[in-house]
Amino acid sequence: FRCLVLHRVSISKMVDLYTRYVGDWGGNSTVYRFDAIKDGKVVKSVTKAPSNGLSLEVKPSATEISEGNSYEVVALRIRALDENGNVLPYAQEPLKISVRGPLEIIGPSLSALRGGMGGTYLKTTGEKGTATVTVSCPQSTVKVNIDVK
Repeated sequence: FRCLVLHRVSISKMVDLYTRYVGDWGGNSTVYRFDAIKDGKVVKSVTKAPSNGLSLEVKPSATEISEGNSYEVVALRIRALDENGNVLPYAQEPLKISVRGPLEIIGPSLSALRGGMGGTYLKTTGEKGTATVTVSCPQSTVKVNIDVK
């Protein structure tokens, strides 16, 4: 209603804009791209489009750790992303986390994404070497190596 009054847009124009950009059921999907411009240059672009798939992003807080007098802990952050790198906030996929090598999981090896994100902690076992962490869900599997020195 505000657009109608303030910008003097007709009802038929509002209906046309709504059906083109918001409520186009059964038509082609609209893709939006947002560019952040600083000093006349594009510094960041974000593309929003309907998702056709899911991939996991797995980031450890460190890829190389050393064990001293006590054990060392690594935080593992997991995000579900679409094709454009956007977090999928409604993804609640089941996750299976497994480790091979000188690390062990602190917490359950089965969990679920919440808000498109999840995570766990890993700790050293007193041994040295390279550990391989595997995180999988029905649509994606990711492996990350962590060196224990």
